Amino acid sequence: MALEVFGEEVILPDGYWRSPSAEKKDEAVCFIRLFEKLLNAGKIQPHPVQVLPPGFEGVLEGLAFLQSGNVFEVKHICKLEQT
Repeated sequence: MALEVFGEEVILPDGYWRSPSAEKKDEAVCFIRLFEKLLNAGKIQPHPVQVLPPGFEGVLEGLAFLQSGNVFEVKHICKLEQT
């Protein structure tokens, strides 16, 4: 579970819990450092970003893209609130 990488006890509803694990935290730190090196070296690249219109309009446009089946290797971003 992703919360375990913080090395702290995880307590969730319905009796789900995990003990703190320094080992899992250390593994996560190593992975993030490796991932950062690969990203900075250009050996891996994130998907290109397409910014959609803000608000509900952008959400609807994003859903339309998904329903069309023409979304490949693109990260859609929609700001729900302009600040």
